[in-house]
Amino acid sequence: MLNSRPDELPSAIAEALRQWLLEQRWWPGDSHWASATVIDLTDHVQIWLLRTPSGVTVQVPLICDVVEKDEPSPATSPDSEVSAASNVVSFADYSRRRHGQPEISAEPEQTPGLIATVTVDDTDIAVIDATHDERFHRAVLEQLRIVEPWLKQSTNRLLIPDDIGDEDTTAGTPTERPGVYPPELEDGRRLGAVLAVEQSNTSIIMPRVHHGVIVKVLRCVVDGAQPDLDVPNSLAAAGFAHVPRTYAVLESKVDDGRFLAGWQATLAIVSQLVTDAEDGFTRACAMAAGDLSATTDLRTLGADLAEMHTALRRAFPAEISSLYDVIDALEERFEDSASRCDQVRELLGPIDTYLDAVRRQLGDEPVTVQRLHGDLHLGQTLWSPHGWWVLDFEGEPLRPLAARILPDLPERDVAGMLRSVDYAAAISDGSPAWASQARDALLTGYFQHEPAPTARYPRPDESHRRTLIETFELDKAAYEVGYEQVHRPHWQHIPLAAMHRILAPYL
Repeated sequence: MLNSRPDELPSAIAEALRQWLLEQRWWPGDSHWASATVIDLTDHVQIWLLRTPSGVTVQVPLICDVVEKDEPSPATSPDSEVSAASNVVSFADYSRRRHGQPEISAEPEQTPGLIATVTVDDTDIAVIDATHDERFHRAVLEQLRIVEPWLKQSTNRLLIPDDIGDEDTTAGTPTERPGVYPPELEDGRRLGAVLAVEQSNTSIIMPRVHHGVIVKVLRCVVDGAQPDLDVPNSLAAAGFAHVPRTYAVLESKVDDGRFLAGWQATLAIVSQLVTDAEDGFTRACAMAAGDLSATTDLRTLGADLAEMHTALRRAFPAEISSLYDVIDALEERFEDSASRCDQVRELLGPIDTYLDAVRRQLGDEPVTVQRLHGDLHLGQTLWSPHGWWVLDFEGEPLRPLAARILPDLPERDVAGMLRSVDYAAAISDGSPAWASQARDALLTGYFQHEPAPTARYPRPDESHRRTLIETFELDKAAYEVGYEQVHRPHWQHIPLAAMHRILAPYL
């Protein structure tokens, strides 16, 4: 296992990094960090763990290369925009290549992942986000701990390109499937490519490693077992086939002074790469834009989600709670959203009236609360000709780990997916009829494929559950209003419209 030590970045590098971090979706928003520890992955690659005043520890892998004086500078200031680099590929482009569609190209940058070029002691230093660099990719693979049981029993390692010979082990590698992978992966110039999809972590596809893996670099690291490490394999063991297997993990002991014996951080997770796949949100947006029916797709997805929740009940403990307790917890979440956003605060009166009406309608009957996905939306799914896949079980990364794994009603996950359908329709100018049919298809598939309730796993009837789903949608939309205000103000009208639609009778 790796180890860390307290350290401090040179001031010029720290300032360039600070400006860059403020533009990253996974940065919690603090203007600076309170402390830093460093992990020496190799002689050239370091992982910095920055602890913010808000209590979040963020992982930033860095490479600092000396720029020779006679070389052209790869950037001129910390404000230089970092656009699509030569080893960066969007999931839409990745899917497009796989399906033989035209490729969208971008001008390559001189230094992939470049944050800035700064001067330290009269030396020009190129500060690079190491997730884009081959040196980081290989260093991660060399430090992994294998967790997949069958792999651990056989080789206890992943096959990397140097291990691959000319026999059957080369089957399915990029050299045999021209036009499928980015050129820098196909011709062997690079081991991995960063997915330029908007997310809370950084994912690197490595199609030549072990017949295809994806390395998720966890930007927000916590003390304790990462859900995205143990949930996928537990689901697979419980009979759910629509989840990629987890192969290995990169871990480190962190000594940042908070605990006498330090704490253990999960830095990266290596999982099966689903081939011939298309991002679920991208697919839904294309269907909405073309007014193409998504009924079959979403009915199947709804059925898979019902099967996932059944498997989660088998894999993790479930509990009996009351609807009043569930709604009381929702009330606290609304208050938290209101404390972060004025638009939500202005709707607290109608929200309270709405929750009172829900309490009267549903009563205080017993319900089953269980382990959930925790942050379910179409972007956490992949569609392939072989069916749907569900990904990313870590929950909302900026929430405390203990809160992310609390049991809750499955309707929360369903509501998250419905919110995602609304987003797909809104940003693609889809018709209200398309959105309505897509939502109905998802719910139909879900309700039709659930097992019957039992004394051990009670649940309300379908009409009451639809009310609960709507209530969870309102909660999710309230969170989204605050999120969009900070990250995507031009999308804030989408969740606000959902809140006004649900609260219409009480406005």
